[in-house]
Amino acid sequence: MSRLFPLSFPVRPVKMALSQPKLNANGQQALDALLKKTAEERKNPAAFFGATNAKEEIYFGCGGEKVFGKPEEGMVNQDTSKYTVLS
Repeated sequence: MSRLFPLSFPVRPVKMALSQPKLNANGQQALDALLKKTAEERKNPAAFFGATNAKEEIYFGCGGEKVFGKPEEGMVNQDTSKYTVLS
């Protein structure tokens, strides 16, 4: 029987302290502008953008009409939900 790894090396857990991604003010403004542009183009009923890191939500934004083509029905907001979004 051949062994792929004839030598045995001790395995030690390595603790890595990686920094959490953040979103600076310029990034937030860019996402807000993209969201606004997307809603104004009226190609989609509404748009929701979100970003998280392992610890927290770092961005959430939404825009567009609740009922596409009927602005009198109101605009979407953080509490608008008709569908469950899974990621």
